[in-house]
Amino acid sequence: MVEEKKFDIVGNYILVTYFVFLLRTIGAWSLLPSKIDSLLFGLVGLIGGVLLVWDFVQVLRKKRTFDFDILLVLFLIALTISIAVNYHYSPVGNIKVLAWQAVFFLLMFSSIKFGRVAKNFLDRFQGLLIGFGFTMSLVSLAMFFTRFSYRTPLEQKTNPLRIGFVENRLFGSYTDPNYAAVMAVIVMIFSVYYLMKPTIKNGLKVFLIVNLILQFAYIALSGSRNGLVTLLFAASLGAFFFFFHKFQGTSIKKVLIGLVAGALLASASFLAITGVKEVFPKLPAISISQKYNDNNSELTDENEDGDEVSLGREDIQGSGDVSNLRFTIWKSAVEIFKKNPVFGMPPKSLHQYAIKEMPTTYLAQTKLAVHNAYLLLLVSTGVVGTVIMLIFMVKNIVLAFIYAFKVPKMTKSFLYYLLTCGVLAVSGLFHNELFLMATSSAIVFWVCLAKMNQDMVNLGKVKK
Repeated sequence: MVEEKKFDIVGNYILVTYFVFLLRTIGAWSLLPSKIDSLLFGLVGLIGGVLLVWDFVQVLRKKRTFDFDILLVLFLIALTISIAVNYHYSPVGNIKVLAWQAVFFLLMFSSIKFGRVAKNFLDRFQGLLIGFGFTMSLVSLAMFFTRFSYRTPLEQKTNPLRIGFVENRLFGSYTDPNYAAVMAVIVMIFSVYYLMKPTIKNGLKVFLIVNLILQFAYIALSGSRNGLVTLLFAASLGAFFFFFHKFQGTSIKKVLIGLVAGALLASASFLAITGVKEVFPKLPAISISQKYNDNNSELTDENEDGDEVSLGREDIQGSGDVSNLRFTIWKSAVEIFKKNPVFGMPPKSLHQYAIKEMPTTYLAQTKLAVHNAYLLLLVSTGVVGTVIMLIFMVKNIVLAFIYAFKVPKMTKSFLYYLLTCGVLAVSGLFHNELFLMATSSAIVFWVCLAKMNQDMVNLGKVKK
């Protein structure tokens, strides 16, 4: 069981690290000197390394058992071999990736799974997630209604920084609307979680309901198809389990009711998103702000004929490529994998290797991200690392769904963590932020997965 702690060192470290990672999701943060960002991340990384070493010392001194997940340890070994084999390509960057993966897997995941954090850690973590999401979406919607738009190039970045309503999409206060839309779905999940608690106060209920509206509106205006897909996934799966546990009867009857409820809520969510996209662009702007181009010189208002704006994405309309170049990127990534199938090419080495050894490939010419967490896993760790991680993931999926069908009520937190992990797993089909990435969404995934494992450990569903 979770122990009561006077000072939760690991829990507080996770909260601070998560907050520092959240700073990188703020568009304006990119305008600050890079030394500030490097200093903060270097500091939290160093502290994480010290805490992880201390954990190993405790194991060696037999103060606690070796309870690190053996599959995650084997994956780290496979990644280490990949880095060693390809040592001449970005060794420092890849060692940083390895270090952060060790912190995620061995410090954060294991500490939460086996109750080495305070009882109120998850409430604090979720409070930070909800509060940050509320603030960012509120500011983003304010930018939409004032038609604020800012765009400028960034050094060593393929894409420019876009803030506000740009290119017919609401980037808002975020750097990436796709990331933001997926996180908005997760903020909605935990907002519903607290709304379902019978002890919640009325004032907080109002805040959570407003927050749900803000997140929903942001998803619609962001133009993120990833956000829409994960919203529909969360709505259908959440409704399924809610009604599965709410009604009595045979298992077949409960499954059918759950499936119908899931389909209805997903359909209603899709129609509501469509409605927001139809109505919001027609609402009058509070004021029409000036637009700025890459050189920060003033532009004329793009909306001179009226307040209505378009939400048609400029990067998709008329392009003929429904994947928005993802199929081309994935094909290029597979070409690199074929050259390094056993241990792969580490994530920080991909572009450097491609430019030198495969200069005609798409990734070599564009330096774009792989945009698929599972394909990045395959390319970066080869068959060896991918098989290990897939065994870990499949094991957790099977055990989680077995457990989920036995949870008596939807108010149990386990199902909300299951939804969150599911949303990020689905999002991983289109974006990288799941494995081999030091990002805030990766922290959310491993924290929630660890909490699911803790619940299953406490009921004997997972062996220690």
